[in-house]
Amino acid sequence: MSISNDLVGNLKEFIMDGQLNNLSVSTLIYYSKNVCPWIDFLYDNGIKRADQLNINHVKAYIFHLKR
Repeated sequence: MSISNDLVGNLKEFIMDGQLNNLSVSTLIYYSKNVCPWIDFLYDNGIKRADQLNINHVKAYIFHLKR
């Protein structure tokens, strides 16, 4: 069951799951630091939920990273 259906809520759930599975703090920080820019990019492009995401958003983000 999902706490939230928005991307930020999904990330929080993912981090909480990692804590429950005893991942190290540095691993969780690494995940957050690498996922947050992706979520920011999606929010800036009007994507707030995972069900709105498609392959074109992934391609656009990869292109964005290469600039």
